[in-house]
Order: sequence, then C-alpha cells, then structure tokens
Amino acid sequence: MQRQLKRSLNDKKLFGVCAGLGNYLNVDPSIVRLITVCAVLCGGVGVLVYFIAALIMPRGEYGDEEYSGPRLCRARYDAKIFGVCQGLANYFSVDVTVLRIILLILAFSGIGLIFYIIAGIVLPIDNPS
Repeated sequence: MQRQLKRSLNDKKLFGVCAGLGNYLNVDPSIVRLITVCAVLCGGVGVLVYFIAALIMPRGEYGDEEYSGPRLCRARYDAKIFGVCQGLANYFSVDVTVLRIILLILAFSGIGLIFYIIAGIVLPIDNPS
C-alpha cells in the first residue's frame, strides 16, 4: 500500500501538518516543527506555506501509523534551563557539555539564544519509560 501525506490527528499541535509530514518522511515530527518555526521567523513565508498545507492536506484518522523512531525531546534529568541541550545530546548521542559550549558561543550572535528558546517551546518533555 502506498503511503499518503496526511495531517496527523494523533500527534498534532495546531493542524497536524508537521506531524503528518514527519510521519510521511519517517522523520521525528519535532524536527519538522523546529524547521517550520525557523522558516516562519526567517521571512514569514512559512506561515503561508503552513496554512496552505493545512488546507490541501487530507486529514488523517485516529490510529493511523505514526513515526516510531527515536524522539527529540527536552530532558527531565540534568536539565540546566529547559533541558534542550541534554535532550539534543541524548538524541544525537554526543556529550552534553560540547552542545552547551556550542550553544553558548552561538548565543553571543543571537542565533543560539533564539534557537534555544524556540527549541524550549517546541520540543516536548521526554516521558521516562
């Protein structure tokens, strides 16, 4: 059966566009959400594209197959501010100190601070199993 690009009802935040696109591409929907928010803030065309996609993408159904790979989340443990760096370190299997140093350096240009705040808002908090 051929996969279809559909808005998600199970993992939606607004209209389910990002989750539907993530499911279709087999990518974590949180990554698609981060890219979408950055596109919205870097020119505004992202808002128009998002709402057009919400209008033309068919709505999925509850119980549709969802992305089941590793999830990018903010960490509950070893969180200094929002848990963004620890969550990124867990997802990419790298040392959290390196990520904190990189984001601190990028914060001086403003990019790191904006990314950190956006990630702190967009990324869900992990659910320990």
